[in-house]
Amino acid sequence: MSSFPLRQLILPAVIVSSGVFSIMTLPLVLYRPDSVTIKVPFSEDEMQFVFQGGNRDLAIRYVGVAIVTSVAAGVATVELKRRSHNRQEAASKPRFSSLRLC
Repeated sequence: MSSFPLRQLILPAVIVSSGVFSIMTLPLVLYRPDSVTIKVPFSEDEMQFVFQGGNRDLAIRYVGVAIVTSVAAGVATVELKRRSHNRQEAASKPRFSSLRLC
Protein backbone atom coordinates (compact mmCIF):
# COMPACT_ATOMS: atom_id res chain seq x y z
CA MET A 1 0.00 0.00 0.00
CA SER A 2 2.97 2.32 0.48
CA SER A 3 3.68 2.30 -3.25
CA PHE A 4 0.11 3.38 -3.98
CA PRO A 5 0.04 7.16 -4.55
CA LEU A 6 -2.34 8.99 -2.27
CA ARG A 7 -3.49 11.27 -5.08
CA GLN A 8 -4.81 8.31 -7.05
CA LEU A 9 -6.82 7.25 -4.01
CA ILE A 10 -8.18 10.50 -2.58
CA LEU A 11 -8.99 12.51 -5.72
CA PRO A 12 -11.43 9.98 -7.24
CA ALA A 13 -13.12 9.52 -3.86
CA VAL A 14 -13.61 13.27 -3.45
CA ILE A 15 -14.96 13.61 -6.98
CA VAL A 16 -17.40 10.71 -6.60
CA SER A 17 -18.51 11.88 -3.16
CA SER A 18 -19.12 15.46 -4.25
CA GLY A 19 -20.93 14.27 -7.36
CA VAL A 20 -23.27 12.05 -5.36
CA PHE A 21 -23.97 14.87 -2.90
CA SER A 22 -24.65 17.34 -5.71
CA ILE A 23 -27.01 15.00 -7.52
CA MET A 24 -28.85 14.07 -4.34
CA THR A 25 -29.38 17.66 -3.22
CA LEU A 26 -30.36 18.95 -6.66
CA PRO A 27 -34.10 18.25 -6.14
CA LEU A 28 -33.99 20.12 -2.86
CA VAL A 29 -32.39 23.14 -4.55
CA LEU A 30 -34.78 23.10 -7.49
CA TYR A 31 -37.85 22.86 -5.25
CA ARG A 32 -38.99 26.40 -4.58
CA PRO A 33 -41.75 26.81 -2.03
CA ASP A 34 -44.21 29.62 -2.60
CA SER A 35 -43.60 31.38 0.68
CA VAL A 36 -39.97 32.30 1.12
CA THR A 37 -39.18 35.66 2.66
CA ILE A 38 -35.70 37.11 2.39
CA LYS A 39 -34.95 40.55 3.72
CA VAL A 40 -31.69 42.23 2.84
CA PRO A 41 -29.29 42.87 5.74
CA PHE A 42 -28.41 46.42 6.71
CA SER A 43 -31.82 47.64 5.62
CA GLU A 44 -34.71 48.88 7.72
CA ASP A 45 -35.75 45.38 8.71
CA GLU A 46 -33.85 42.43 10.08
CA MET A 47 -32.75 39.61 7.81
CA GLN A 48 -35.23 36.75 7.81
CA PHE A 49 -35.48 33.49 5.98
CA VAL A 50 -38.75 31.65 6.36
CA PHE A 51 -39.15 28.07 5.19
CA GLN A 52 -42.82 27.16 5.48
CA GLY A 53 -44.41 24.12 7.03
CA GLY A 54 -42.88 20.72 7.71
CA ASN A 55 -40.53 21.06 4.76
CA ARG A 56 -37.78 22.30 7.02
CA ASP A 57 -37.64 19.07 9.01
CA LEU A 58 -37.78 17.06 5.82
CA ALA A 59 -34.99 19.14 4.26
CA ILE A 60 -32.72 18.62 7.28
CA ARG A 61 -33.23 14.86 7.14
CA TYR A 62 -32.81 14.81 3.37
CA VAL A 63 -29.49 16.66 3.53
CA GLY A 64 -28.35 14.34 6.32
CA VAL A 65 -29.12 11.30 4.19
CA ALA A 66 -27.32 12.94 1.26
CA ILE A 67 -24.23 13.52 3.41
CA VAL A 68 -24.18 9.93 4.69
CA THR A 69 -24.71 8.54 1.18
CA SER A 70 -21.97 10.69 -0.32
CA VAL A 71 -19.50 9.68 2.38
CA ALA A 72 -20.40 6.03 1.80
CA ALA A 73 -19.82 6.48 -1.93
CA GLY A 74 -16.40 8.01 -1.22
CA VAL A 75 -15.43 5.16 1.09
CA ALA A 76 -16.64 2.60 -1.46
CA THR A 77 -14.54 4.32 -4.13
CA VAL A 78 -11.44 4.15 -1.93
CA GLU A 79 -12.06 0.47 -1.24
CA LEU A 80 -12.57 -0.36 -4.93
CA LYS A 81 -9.40 1.51 -5.90
CA ARG A 82 -7.45 -0.27 -3.15
CA ARG A 83 -8.68 -3.71 -4.22
CA SER A 84 -7.94 -2.94 -7.86
CA HIS A 85 -4.42 -1.87 -6.96
CA ASN A 86 -3.86 -5.03 -4.88
CA ARG A 87 -5.03 -7.21 -7.79
CA GLN A 88 -2.69 -5.43 -10.19
CA GLU A 89 0.25 -5.86 -7.80
CA ALA A 90 -0.54 -9.55 -7.36
CA ALA A 91 -0.75 -10.06 -11.11
CA SER A 92 2.58 -8.36 -11.72
CA LYS A 93 4.51 -10.49 -9.19
CA PRO A 94 6.10 -13.60 -10.65
CA ARG A 95 4.75 -16.88 -9.39
CA PHE A 96 7.32 -19.56 -8.64
CA SER A 97 4.96 -22.04 -7.04
CA SER A 98 4.77 -24.11 -10.23
CA LEU A 99 8.56 -24.66 -10.36
CA ARG A 100 9.95 -27.78 -8.75
CA LEU A 101 13.43 -28.19 -7.47
CA CYS A 102 14.97 -31.63 -7.89
